[in-house]
Amino acid sequence: MKLRELFESKEEFLDIPLTPALKKLDNIFTRGGHEVRIVGGAVRDILLSKEPKDIDLASDATPVEMQKMLDSAGVKHIPTGIEHGTITAVINGEDFEITTLRADVETDGRHAEVEFVRSWEQDALRRDLTYNAMSVDFQGRLYDYHGGMDDLQNKVSKFVGDPAARIQEDYLRILRYFRFQGRLDNAQFEADTMKAIKDNAPGLKKVSVERVWMEMGKILSGNNIVNIVKSMDKTGVLAQIGLSNKNVKDLVDGDNEIVNLARLGDASLGKRWKFSNADNQTLNFLVTNLDQPIDKKVLSDMIVDGTPKLFLHRWAQLKGVHNKFGNHIKAFEAPEFPVNGNDLMQAGVQRGPNLGKILNDLKMKWKASDYKLSKEDLLRTIGQVNEAESDSVGVIFGRFNPPHVGHKKAWQMTSNNTEWYVGTNPQSVGPKSLTGKGSENKDPLPFDIKSQAMSLVMPEVTKHITPNESWGTLVSDIYKKHGDVRLNVYTDEKWVMKFLLDYNGVEGRHGYYKFTQMQEVPTPRMASAKDLRKAVADNDIKTFTKMSGVDPDANIDGLSYFETVKKYLAMKKQM
Repeated sequence: MKLRELFESKEEFLDIPLTPALKKLDNIFTRGGHEVRIVGGAVRDILLSKEPKDIDLASDATPVEMQKMLDSAGVKHIPTGIEHGTITAVINGEDFEITTLRADVETDGRHAEVEFVRSWEQDALRRDLTYNAMSVDFQGRLYDYHGGMDDLQNKVSKFVGDPAARIQEDYLRILRYFRFQGRLDNAQFEADTMKAIKDNAPGLKKVSVERVWMEMGKILSGNNIVNIVKSMDKTGVLAQIGLSNKNVKDLVDGDNEIVNLARLGDASLGKRWKFSNADNQTLNFLVTNLDQPIDKKVLSDMIVDGTPKLFLHRWAQLKGVHNKFGNHIKAFEAPEFPVNGNDLMQAGVQRGPNLGKILNDLKMKWKASDYKLSKEDLLRTIGQVNEAESDSVGVIFGRFNPPHVGHKKAWQMTSNNTEWYVGTNPQSVGPKSLTGKGSENKDPLPFDIKSQAMSLVMPEVTKHITPNESWGTLVSDIYKKHGDVRLNVYTDEKWVMKFLLDYNGVEGRHGYYKFTQMQEVPTPRMASAKDLRKAVADNDIKTFTKMSGVDPDANIDGLSYFETVKKYLAMKKQM
């Protein structure tokens, strides 16, 4: 039965979930000559046959009159927001916020100066949406001054009166509109409302970022998210609040708000929207690992390395595999790595950078053994580690932008490799770079320019990847020249090593290689990349030269290295 038909039938009273405390409150106000009604979202939820989360109350009594009535009845009350007309009555341990009817006197696009009134119709005029302007008394009579019930029936959200005027009173209402659209099944977007939102979207700059996130968090954890966010994009709302319109189709209804935000791929929002440290760290972790492969071994290794389990639960949600791996994340207890620095020094390893590298190498071996190698097993390999360092080949894979200072950072981590090779990533970043198959993200800098830049930054490199090669082909070439040597893989991309191992010993488009000692060396991207980009933006050639270690005037295809990096960063920004 339709809502209007339901109300106009012989059952003309709504079924209100009245507790004894609410009945007592109704009696107090009735004896005092005043009325109290349920207002706002609770009325909407009752009409949609949903249980209200909170029950908001309004009254035609002033705060002073409410206090007198409650005092006479011996009911405790708290002046929660008495200057705005709100007090809290405490009955049988339940808190009830009651607000005096109000009318707006003056608005500034965010906050309103109000006056207390006796008229329920006047109070309804200052509400945002028609179905939020309804009220119902404790006998179940519905008061609908602006057609809110019809709008609910038609699955559409409409502003009370002129939509532009309502929005200009408080620009936060734009986000509230989209949030409430998520409460309706198959919500419709009315043309006049969408036009008013588009015309007034710049007013969102007046809304604090904390309130933006409060509303967006509810939108991103609600329903009908893809359609809602697409509509926000069409009306210019996303641009005004700084939210990416990429990957919108990947949003999942009812999922965690930070998980959905991570699907959009922008970790910077955590700082811009002033997240808590915990939420910001979660978002950064999820965006960093957005495209990384996930399995039990990867999850176990991350727990061993100290990654918080909450991050991993959220990551599994992000990848759509929480049903598969959630119990493993919960149950897995990280074993303790059996070797420490003191053990190495007692075994004859000297203090210094090499000690840390050996310790890291041993931990990688231990993890590769599924944590089965004992302290004695690991310490017995120390001699092999030192010996292998003097006869090893280094290969660098990763982005390390700007070009290509981060690669030199990797090279500087050790000088013991007999030769160096670099996958400069000329065409893409992704699985296709390794296998020749799969997706790729285009890099705007032409290959020949990247190669020249690499030659300046790392003249020690033996061979660069060529335009039509994959990273797997480069590894195959190393194997053909050196045989089964120790291969140190320096990378800032976690998925690289998995792909190299997956294709180890497999004949394919990439050729063939089979290394029994393939060691990943996690390599941070250049710590000062942000400062280097700033030096470029400020035309600070002195700082740029000091940081990059490259002659800024060195010629690269008719441009200096400095101008090349500047052009590259500008092109990346436009993508």
